[in-house]
This record gives sequence, C-alpha cells and structure tokens, in this order.
Amino acid sequence: MKAFPNGKYSWKAIAANIPDRTTKDCRKRWVSGLNGSLRKGCWSAAEDEALKKSVNEHGNDWAKISTIVGHRSGDQCSKRWKEVLDPTIKREAWSEEEDTKLLDLYYNLGTSWNKIATHFDGRRALSCRNR
Repeated sequence: MKAFPNGKYSWKAIAANIPDRTTKDCRKRWVSGLNGSLRKGCWSAAEDEALKKSVNEHGNDWAKISTIVGHRSGDQCSKRWKEVLDPTIKREAWSEEEDTKLLDLYYNLGTSWNKIATHFDGRRALSCRNR
C-alpha cells in the first residue's frame, strides 16, 4: 500500500498483482482486516452508544455509520448491531419447542444459519448456530 501514499488505492492495479483475486476481493480484505486504522477486538461503551445513535439516525447505511463511529468498518458496525445491540434480538432462554424446531430445520436446511434464523422471531443466525 506504500505505492499509494495519498490514500487512494487503485484496486485494479493491486488485484493485477495478486493471483485469483478480484478488485472487490482486495478492497474487502483491506477494509475488513488489513487497514491499520481500524480497531479490532472489544467494543467500548462509547462506541456502542455511537453505533446505537447512528443506526437510529441513518438506518442501515453502514458506510456512513462507520465514519461516525470511527475506527470501525461498515462490516464491523453491521455485525455488532445485528448480533449484539439490535433491541429486537430475543435474549430469553430457548424453549423446548424452539429447540425441536431448530433441529428439524437443521436436518432440512443443513448449516444455512441465515435461512434457519428467518424461522424464528428475534433469533439471529449466530444464535442458532451456537445453540
């Protein structure tokens, strides 16, 4: 990335030097993991509050929200909201009926956790997978 000191990257030029990777692959890898300006790990209470406020004001515009939260990517913000902070997440213990339904869906759909989660009110894919 030193070849692009002004901070504007030519993803086409970068992808040309990385076998079997598209411009989108390279950009996403940079944004989601290699960009040194992004924080990783635990979220602070201030970041959580900024994320909640931003979602209330800007909906699911994760690119805009990430600039407000600061030092987190749009993907990080989206994941934090959808898996942790969204107030519609059902946090109660799983009922026996839900467990039975989850097993049935698993046998029919395999590990398509996003599809499985659509059959539950307030349960997320990660929660279904972890169950």
